[in-house]
Amino acid sequence: MTNTLEGFTLDYQLKRVAFVNSASHYYSEIMLDNHLALFGDNNAGKTASLAALKLMLYPETDFTECFKKFKFQGKTGKYSTEDSYNFYFPCDQSFLIMEIESNNEASCIVLYRAKGYKYNRWFIPASYDEVRPLFFDEQSKKLSDDLSVAKLSAFAKQYKQSIEVTESKKLVELMYGNVGREDSRYCIVPLMENNKNAVNAFRNIFQMAFDSGSEAGESLAEAIATLIEMKHSRREEKLSADLSQLAQEYQSLVQRGEELVVLSNNHDAYNNLSKSMAVLDELETAISNEYAVLNKHFITQSESYSGNYAQINQEWLMVNKQIKDQQEQIRVLDSERSVVLGAISTISAGIEDNQRFINIAEQVMSEHNQTDAHSLQIELSKKLTALNEELAALDNEQATAGMLEGLIKEQNIKKNDLRRANGKSDNIDSLMLGRFSQNTSAVLASINKDFTDLSAELSDDAEQVLMDFADLFETKDGMLAIGGEVLANTPSLSYSLSEQKTKIDGDIKNITEQLTALDARIKAINVTLRDTSGESRRERIIEVSNQIETLKTQVEALKRHDIALMDIKSSTVKLKEKQAIVQERLDSIEAIKNDLVALEQSARAIGAKRNEIQNQNEQFEYYETELKRIRNTLEVKDVDVDALIDSGFNPTLNAATLRTLGGKLNKLIEVKADFMPRARLFIEAVPNERIDRFKELHRLSEVKAAISSYSTSFSTLQLQKNRQAIDISSHNRIVGSQLKEISDAHRILETSVRDINNELNGHKISNLEKVSLRLHLHSDFEHVYKLSQNYDLSQDKLMGSDFYQSLLSYVQKHANKRTGLLKMKDIIKNITFEYLDATGAVTDKPQSGGTTSTITASIISILLKRIFMVNTTFKMPIVIDEVAALDGTNTSMIVDCINEHGFSAFCATPLRSTVVCQAVGRWVTIDYNHVDPNVSLIWPGCVLRILPSSIGILGVKPEDASEHYDAEVFDTQEANNSTQAGLDESASVTTEALESGLVGNDNGSWRK
Repeated sequence: MTNTLEGFTLDYQLKRVAFVNSASHYYSEIMLDNHLALFGDNNAGKTASLAALKLMLYPETDFTECFKKFKFQGKTGKYSTEDSYNFYFPCDQSFLIMEIESNNEASCIVLYRAKGYKYNRWFIPASYDEVRPLFFDEQSKKLSDDLSVAKLSAFAKQYKQSIEVTESKKLVELMYGNVGREDSRYCIVPLMENNKNAVNAFRNIFQMAFDSGSEAGESLAEAIATLIEMKHSRREEKLSADLSQLAQEYQSLVQRGEELVVLSNNHDAYNNLSKSMAVLDELETAISNEYAVLNKHFITQSESYSGNYAQINQEWLMVNKQIKDQQEQIRVLDSERSVVLGAISTISAGIEDNQRFINIAEQVMSEHNQTDAHSLQIELSKKLTALNEELAALDNEQATAGMLEGLIKEQNIKKNDLRRANGKSDNIDSLMLGRFSQNTSAVLASINKDFTDLSAELSDDAEQVLMDFADLFETKDGMLAIGGEVLANTPSLSYSLSEQKTKIDGDIKNITEQLTALDARIKAINVTLRDTSGESRRERIIEVSNQIETLKTQVEALKRHDIALMDIKSSTVKLKEKQAIVQERLDSIEAIKNDLVALEQSARAIGAKRNEIQNQNEQFEYYETELKRIRNTLEVKDVDVDALIDSGFNPTLNAATLRTLGGKLNKLIEVKADFMPRARLFIEAVPNERIDRFKELHRLSEVKAAISSYSTSFSTLQLQKNRQAIDISSHNRIVGSQLKEISDAHRILETSVRDINNELNGHKISNLEKVSLRLHLHSDFEHVYKLSQNYDLSQDKLMGSDFYQSLLSYVQKHANKRTGLLKMKDIIKNITFEYLDATGAVTDKPQSGGTTSTITASIISILLKRIFMVNTTFKMPIVIDEVAALDGTNTSMIVDCINEHGFSAFCATPLRSTVVCQAVGRWVTIDYNHVDPNVSLIWPGCVLRILPSSIGILGVKPEDASEHYDAEVFDTQEANNSTQAGLDESASVTTEALESGLVGNDNGSWRK
């Protein structure tokens, strides 16, 4: 941006920054218009408070790609988008406020939280004294009530010139050098140019205060590159050479020169091909005319024959198709019959198998006088299980004895069960549920089945209680329910006394039968145990094994009995259906065979007629074959046949005429065979942009068209040679001017760095005699630069390929991928420091942290002054982190340098230092400035409260110092030989007080 206000000075400054529920601050108000040192333990919030300036000074609106934008990082690495967003804007009541002053007009910029990791701004034309009540009550020292974005917006809208901004583009317009506009009061940083490059230069310079190692060198290199381009107002002095386009133009000229050589070398070959094309054209015309007339005669004469032949041939084809269709139907039907016969065989086998199981099952049921196969299966399965257990026990005498003991126990249990069952049967009329209604009995039986066997005597009142209780229940979907709620695990059961008696009688019968079986088994086992010879055991094992095999067969048959009955029934139906299908297929096959005999007779009659007509067409087939050969060999031209005949050209269609025409065609083929390979070789040897060299040309017309496309190239050959010479001369002139641009860029870089070095060494740093920036250029740029000094481009010949390869290599590595242009930053590889000590030794080894910080702060001051508009002053804080690492001389020197350039020093260090306090003059210890414990926090962790009254000022006693005080002693390394001394109420903070270890505390009290 060019400054047109010559003779005037525009003053800009950043006055203060305020934190509200942000970056660990409950509420803090920090002045920026003078030097300030922040003391506090690590992780107390010093660096985070300094880094917050980036949010306010950079034209960003969100935390996406956070590190790329702000480079927030700590000892553990880079901070993520989410971490940074939640640190600076943890809640909807989080705000960052900066007060600025443009030409004596105070304004405030308020940053507030938005959704999606975003934050927006209000630009308000009011001082912070007017804005403060929105956020903080000075009387109570607490945050204001109803702290919200809505309240902020309502306040801002009271001012006509307030602007809410949510887009980065608008921020760039407002914040950087918008002189002469109505909203110019919102200019924060008066940059020389209000564009992306200038903003990036400012960001890179400001970032240097936070960088270390190679990161600082990269930021410095990019900042200086942008600064150099900004400082030169003439467009031609900015490096933006499109070297890629020049290299492409060179390749185009080389290619065109090679093409002209090829054209010159093949001129005679082109002339010979043109003569052969004339002979081919003459033969093609003669053959095409005769073919057209003969073909018309053939069409006319063959039409009279083709109608009859087409009809009889259609009939012949149709009847043959019908025969094939009938034969296919017979094949399909027979195939289907075979498939069904296979199914019949499978069904019959299944019926036989099922019948075998039914016979076995019914024999067993007859033997056991049973009609229910399922019940008998269960009974026999139990016997089978018992026999398997007995067989296992018969392996040894001890196991057999154990089994006998178990059977006897089971026998006793069954006898007791029988006695209980007989008792129930004898006392059936005394069962308790028999005395209740059907509903009451059913409910009690559903709740607990033990009620069905209970014979308890109850009083009338007790019985009435049970009946009332049962009336509370109902049945829903087969389940018991109470109060409308279904009891999910209690099904509703029915109960009647007669059914209970029947059940008990059945139980008696079953137990009796089980006792009989147990008696038999016990007797058999006793016999086995008494026989010491073991013969009875062996006989018993054989007997049990045979019984097991028999029972297995019987149980399996009973298991399948009912299913087998159903299967036989359904299979019988299926069998009859399949047999019917087989008979239907046989009947259909017989009927189709009868029809086939008639069709074959008809086909023989039609075929005889077809052969008769076909013999008449043999002559026309010969004509057609010959004419087709001509048509396929020759690319026949369009001809007006009627005009030819009218002109008297009317050859007769016969075999002799066609043989003569065939001779002419053979001559054409001979000439074509000589022409085609020569033409293809010519096309391959001579490039032509109108010909696709990867497409194979087979047709004569394609090759002739390709050769004809060279006509212009050969007729203008000399003119093209003259034009090539002119283009080479023009190209060399352009290359020369571009290489001069590279040379000028080299000179500007060296001059600019030299000027910065001169200004940098205006102050002595530490024990160094001189500190210099050392410029490192990309090696490939150095190579291109040397080429630009050595080549003579006044000649009319192209330079060698190595010259352009060097250009291309450099461009491919450093040019903008989209535009292909080069910028000044593409030349600089890096910038390092070079040091000259008192002994005269020069080194580039890193210096101490204090020396490096001093140099960095000095360079920041120098560079910032260079990017601002002419005739402007801009006071902003320059960040110096870890300032305590500097010695006293460097601390004073760095503050003086920053002050000399019109900036304020904004320092941070964990340890309170006398040297820092003396050099900076204003300080605050973060650790002592926390909100009172009885204050309710809006966001946990936001506890810092730094007010203007918290600032310690050299030579000034805080206004609210308490009557009784003591001063905190400085770190002993910083305050050498400090002594303890008391101060009276009127004591002020002086240099002597600092040196003796007495300072004003940050909250207004005094401490030693």
